[in-house]
Amino acid sequence: AVYPSCGIRTKAMKLCILTISCGNPTYRAKVQAQRDTWRKDAEGIDIRVFLGRGSAKLNDDEIILDCDDGYKGLPEKVRLAFAWALENGYEMALRIDDDVYVQPQRLLAGVPVGHDYSGRLRGPSGNWKAPYASGFAYWLSRKGMWHRVNSQQPNDTVEDRVTANILAAAHIACHHDDRFVVHKSKRNAVSGDEGPRRGNTIICSCEYEPDEMHEIHEEWLSSMSTGTVPKMPEGTPFDAICVIVKTLMRDGMLY
Repeated sequence: AVYPSCGIRTKAMKLCILTISCGNPTYRAKVQAQRDTWRKDAEGIDIRVFLGRGSAKLNDDEIILDCDDGYKGLPEKVRLAFAWALENGYEMALRIDDDVYVQPQRLLAGVPVGHDYSGRLRGPSGNWKAPYASGFAYWLSRKGMWHRVNSQQPNDTVEDRVTANILAAAHIACHHDDRFVVHKSKRNAVSGDEGPRRGNTIICSCEYEPDEMHEIHEEWLSSMSTGTVPKMPEGTPFDAICVIVKTLMRDGMLY
């Protein structure tokens, strides 16, 4: 296969956000909260919502895929969403969940040109060896999308892990971006203490119910960063270093 090079990020670069959801009213409400908040400011990037079989198309941005709409069908739903992005000529695609808040201007300024796979690095997980990007939000280039779509699918229902192991087999490693954070969670390791705000550099965060999505948007519009996370000075030899600590009990053990 021949993969066109993305080169230097330009305004002409064709980008998309693939929002993975389902037809359940609870999840539709989350997508609507995205439409009502950060998506209003998303210029220069196309956004589509992907649902599985049995879902009715209620909005123009929705695409119904021929796959199971439940959790077990998630790896196939994501594969088909990336296939749609390839077929429509997108050079980079950001896959997100329906509970993710994105700051669009920062996202567009931080497109990881030169990396085929980029997100919040985790893992390895379970019996799988490849470190992986948290499934709430990660970028794939055309090369990354091609491998995700056309490679043999691992026997695993954990979608972000599936993606990582397919790409690892193609010698594509995940580039870590610490601007993708989880700042409150009962399920995942917390990596930041706030979402996108004036004064910080966070691009997106996740696990928001619809009312929380509106709260985070209001924080973006009106709140400065609390600045509680110390940062190394820029321009030092340590800029590119990130230390990841894997713990048995996740947050509790790490604290």
